[in-house]
Amino acid sequence: MNKKWVVKEANPILKQIFAQQLNVSPLLAQLLLNRGLFSLAEAAKFLYAGLSCLPDPGLLKDMDRAVERVLRAVRRREKILVYGDYDADGITGTTLLVHLLKRLGGTVEFYIPHRLREGYGLHLEPVKRAAALGFALIITVDCGISGADVVAWAKNSQGPDFIITDHHQVPARLPPALAVINPKRDDCPYPFKDLAGVGVALKLAQALLRETPAPDRPAWQDYLDLTCLGTVADLVPLLGENRLLVKHGLPRLARTGRPGLKALLNITGCPEEKLATREIGFGLAPRLNAIGRMGDAGQAVKLLLCPDPETAGEIAAELEKANQQRQEEEQRVFNEALQILAEDPRLKEAKILLLASEAFHPGVTGIVASRLAEMFYRPVMLVSLEGEQGKGSGRSIPGFHLYHALFHCRQHLLSYGGHAQAAGFTLKASELNNFRQSLSSYALANLPEDLLVPQLELDAVASLTEISEQLVKELELLIPFGAGNPEPVLGCPAATILRLREVGREGNHLKVFVKENGVFRDGIGFRLAGLVAPEITEGKTVHLAFTPVLDEYNGKARVQLELKDICPGESSLDLPLEKPATDNFPSPQKGFCPAAFASLPDFARFWFENYARFPGRIFLPIWSRSFPAASREAAASISPIPKTGGGKGGKIEDLRNLPGKLSRLANLTAGSGSAVIVVNCPYQTVALAERLDGAGSRAAFFHPSFQAENGDSLDCFRQGKLPALVTTTGSLAQIPPGSKIERLIIYHLPFDREEWRSIFRYAANAGVAEIYLLFGQADRQAMEHYLASLAPDRDCLAYLYILMQHCRAKNKSIADSLPELLNALRRRGLFWAGEHTVSIALAVFYELGLLKKDRQIYLTPAPAKKLNVRHSPTFNWGEKTKEENLRWYGHVLHAPLKEIIPG
Repeated sequence: MNKKWVVKEANPILKQIFAQQLNVSPLLAQLLLNRGLFSLAEAAKFLYAGLSCLPDPGLLKDMDRAVERVLRAVRRREKILVYGDYDADGITGTTLLVHLLKRLGGTVEFYIPHRLREGYGLHLEPVKRAAALGFALIITVDCGISGADVVAWAKNSQGPDFIITDHHQVPARLPPALAVINPKRDDCPYPFKDLAGVGVALKLAQALLRETPAPDRPAWQDYLDLTCLGTVADLVPLLGENRLLVKHGLPRLARTGRPGLKALLNITGCPEEKLATREIGFGLAPRLNAIGRMGDAGQAVKLLLCPDPETAGEIAAELEKANQQRQEEEQRVFNEALQILAEDPRLKEAKILLLASEAFHPGVTGIVASRLAEMFYRPVMLVSLEGEQGKGSGRSIPGFHLYHALFHCRQHLLSYGGHAQAAGFTLKASELNNFRQSLSSYALANLPEDLLVPQLELDAVASLTEISEQLVKELELLIPFGAGNPEPVLGCPAATILRLREVGREGNHLKVFVKENGVFRDGIGFRLAGLVAPEITEGKTVHLAFTPVLDEYNGKARVQLELKDICPGESSLDLPLEKPATDNFPSPQKGFCPAAFASLPDFARFWFENYARFPGRIFLPIWSRSFPAASREAAASISPIPKTGGGKGGKIEDLRNLPGKLSRLANLTAGSGSAVIVVNCPYQTVALAERLDGAGSRAAFFHPSFQAENGDSLDCFRQGKLPALVTTTGSLAQIPPGSKIERLIIYHLPFDREEWRSIFRYAANAGVAEIYLLFGQADRQAMEHYLASLAPDRDCLAYLYILMQHCRAKNKSIADSLPELLNALRRRGLFWAGEHTVSIALAVFYELGLLKKDRQIYLTPAPAKKLNVRHSPTFNWGEKTKEENLRWYGHVLHAPLKEIIPG
């Protein structure tokens, strides 16, 4: 099937800032932006973060209640039942909690519903049996969020208490459980919403182990192997916390001490050193899923809990046999589906393929639906009919939300659940035609024709001259790849084929040798032979879509192109060639670093202004003395708040510390009337405008740093043609008079009192009708990162001094070592580290006698005695300023509204 190539575009300003500040290539900067990482701190975390950066499990709604109840059950020796789902995510999560609870001394058993006899979710009969057997507590894993009726029965019948841990879509009616832990809850402040079911189980494990003696608290890391396996298997986005769990879980999985996992790895034949997400997705996960599809998924849990290698090998052999049966049954059902379509061609004309048959095995309908969706490139639902009922599984295509479609048709269903791309349901057989009609009408309104054309998304267009071994190694910083973080796909137009041949046992792979701009490269296209156009022959010009990889041969590495698609050079493809980077910043003075300036908040500029006034201050970056007109002076130019009439500048809506910050902002800017949104950093004006555009709200950015772009934005905003303008506190005064502003939204909390006051002065003078406080705890964390980079603490200084000693031993100057020093600090968790961080550290070292400055800067030998860092005026000033700001910040975050609004 011909694919439409679509090139992702990254904002050139952000691309330039990310490349300079993160010390990466422009291509890697674009790949980070393509993955939705619009914050420099988030991008740095993506590249360098460790497990210490995981969010606090206590942020999950109801976690405190769950921990208290579980520990009470353990103390009282109450019987606990872990009720899990039958897929790999549920299996690994169930194993995790059972093992942990036994580790804590609990009396615990598990239950996995039978896919064929019972189906997905909480069921009343097993809960009744558990109550009769004396279970006092049931903890669900990867299910239960839609089980309100079952939980209500237990509550009304004095049955077992329930703790729900789930990650699926939250229905309007929550189960009346003792605790419902699901990051997707609207009232849950947990910052990462896309955990897998096993990930939610791990957070419960973290929270429980925090209540144990100190030596046992890090024991949650023992479960990273299971968490990695379940997370990859469930196809949740490998971004944020998921990516960290998988990145650090992969080596633990490869070297796991669990006999069951070892037996499973042995069956797949994957060497330890080559275990990656692909091997999990195509090797381990299908075997765990297969036993649930063909029989009893409880066997998979027994395998993962099994302490005996010999028994584990026997159970693993059962899973392998089930997997072979699954493959055979899958092919049979696939052929049956194709036969149905051949006999009734009208079915293929529907935008959503809905096929039903008594011959469909319910255990493989989801897999077959996925194959058909890929084949016909449209959503597919398969229904396995048995008597008067049917069990359905659906798979979708990008852009069409399957769960929403089922919700629209819910009057024809007995039950349903799932995600955007995968869902399951049950219905009466007599409702099948009504369901088809309802589904068809929904697709007509919500599935446009252009979504039915398969797309190949390219991260960027590049010449082969750019694809070096060094670049490919840099791109490995993005590993592990998976859903939401795919392998980078690049486009190269106008390459010439020098050699082309079919390879492989069945000749279904394509081997090419190409030339472009004087560079020669080998390429391999797996399963591309026979699918390319006939006119693609040797000597022809073609367009290539590929992922660059390193191929090792005879101990030497060379760049190879892993082809994803290949098109004739005459094809009409809109592949924009990369234009030379343009400087969107003010004309720099000597030593001025525009990216460093744009990435720092106005508050940092005030910091440098104050710091530079101290006598004898040295080592500040030259660019820090070359800022445009100071923001504080611009803010002070706004006339004071009038004593009468207008006061604070309008009605104030307090939305502090509420979840869903970006979606709330999108709603506020989607209505009528104009809005000004206040953020902290110049680059964040661009980033937030981009994110709002992606959320369907029109917004532009305004800041003096970006002179070329500001004129049209301001004119359109003043004329009412643009609903939202994103700016910083210091730039508010430069929005020209006559701009009617209905809403002023404080998206980031300013970093000091004067900035805070200046916002309300502006609001009063501009006649703003409504002021929204949209900041929260995440802004405090950002401030802490900024302050840590502006005033490095004792541990950071000691670490930096050791790094500088190593660089000196290599005869590297501090200037030449700067990228290495900054990357090391970021790996340590100081994600906002910049040139200014090293400069301030140098000032502290100078004051302590650890550094000399003559014609060049050099370290003195380490002193015999430990120095008191409090002897440095720079360190003391930084610590004092940091403490004052954090104290003020905490007050504004949590104090009553009347105490924080300037009078």
